[in-house]
Amino acid sequence: MAHAAARLGTGSVVLDQALDGGFPVGALVVLDGEPGAGAPELAWTVLAAAASENMGRELVYASAARSEARLVRERNELFPGRKEAFKAKPLTLAERDRAGALLALAGTLGRGDVLVAETTATLGDPKGVDALARALGDQAADVGFLAILVHAAGTLDGAAHARLADAADALAVLRWRDAGTVRRRHLWMPKARGLVSLLEAEEVPVFEVSLRKGAGFVASKIKSVM
Repeated sequence: MAHAAARLGTGSVVLDQALDGGFPVGALVVLDGEPGAGAPELAWTVLAAAASENMGRELVYASAARSEARLVRERNELFPGRKEAFKAKPLTLAERDRAGALLALAGTLGRGDVLVAETTATLGDPKGVDALARALGDQAADVGFLAILVHAAGTLDGAAHARLADAADALAVLRWRDAGTVRRRHLWMPKARGLVSLLEAEEVPVFEVSLRKGAGFVASKIKSVM
């Protein structure tokens, strides 16, 4: 049974307003980010928000590419002094059968929990990444936890990336864009199943993004449209 009505806040006031309170419980969200554009930071901020709201028994950030020590440093640098943020557990997936390990981990979760996994291209066979995403999305919908896949832009070919996007309930794209003499981080969501209000207009809203110590991922009000 899906649990589409409930929401888990993203930790960003502006983004939560656009999402009617946050990401839906029971959803699979893919964060498709360029290096440094803020995808891991958004995932950590969602976990910190869930910890602050005492949501979920388990809040896990699982990586197929980085050590637990590196994940801890990233979390602590993003949220210095925020003890509730430290409730989110970093975890490195075993080198063998990472996809199986991720699904087994998902099988231990309950309603309201949050599972973040990075990065899709190293979780298993790139040709089957959509099958992994669908299996994870099915588990999230049946149980009622939020699943977030952090995907590094450009690591899958066009066809595999399209299949991954199709398997997701929501796709958040984070990119660097030129803004005069500087480059700024921007986010837009070309797909948001269950988040109709975000896509009511024909044009997709674009948010300007910043990363702030203590606050994590911060989205400003809509700057432009796609």
